Amino acid sequence: MCSGNDCLIYYFSSTLIVFFFLIYFLLKYRGFSQKKYLEINHDQAWENVVKRTDSLNLKKSNMIFGIWKDASLAIMSLVVKDSKDQTIGQVFKAIGSREQTIKIGEQIFLIEFPLTWNRTAVLHAPDGAGIIASYRKTGWFSQHEFELKDYGILKSDWPGLNLKAIFNYKLQGKLVGTCQNLSSTREKGKLIIFSTDLPLEVRLFILSM
Repeated sequence: MCSGNDCLIYYFSSTLIVFFFLIYFLLKYRGFSQKKYLEINHDQAWENVVKRTDSLNLKKSNMIFGIWKDASLAIMSLVVKDSKDQTIGQVFKAIGSREQTIKIGEQIFLIEFPLTWNRTAVLHAPDGAGIIASYRKTGWFSQHEFELKDYGILKSDWPGLNLKAIFNYKLQGKLVGTCQNLSSTREKGKLIIFSTDLPLEVRLFILSM
C-alpha cells in the first residue's frame, strides 16, 4: 500500500504512461489509415459519384480527387490526383493558420482566410500578381459561391441533406460541376468534376474549401 505523496506520484505517473501509450497507438492507427487512403485510385473514387453523373452529364476524365495526409505534426496535405492516378498538386494546411498554400509543380499559390463575420477565402496568384478567385459562404446550410477571374460566379446548389456534403455548381444557371466527400464517416478527402477549361489552381482551390 502507498500513502501520501507516494500514492499521488504513482497514480500521476501511471496516468501519464497510459496517456502516452494511447496517443502513440492513435497516431500509429492514423498513419496506417492515411497510408491506406492514399492507395485509393481514380476508379474507386469515381464509384462515389457515378450514380449521379448520368443525370449531371459530367465526364469521368474531368474528375480529380484529393486525399488528406499528415505532412508533419502541424501541417496537413491534400494530395490531388487526376484520371491517370498521377499526383498533379498538393494543398498544405497548417493547424490554426489563416493561410493555406497550393503547390503545382514549382508554382506556389496562396490561399488567405480574412477575418470576417462569414467564412471567406481568397486565392492569390504567385508573386503577388493579383487575385485569381475568391470563396464566400452565402447560406445557413453551407451554401457558397466562388468568384473566378475571367470566368464568372459559380453558385453552389445544395441537393438536400446528405452525409457526403454533396454540392453541384452552376454558372449563370447552367450546371458545370460537382463536389463531394469521398466518405460519409471519415475525413478521407474530396472529389470534384469540372471542365479542364477551368485552371488547375482554381480547381484545387474549390477542392480545398
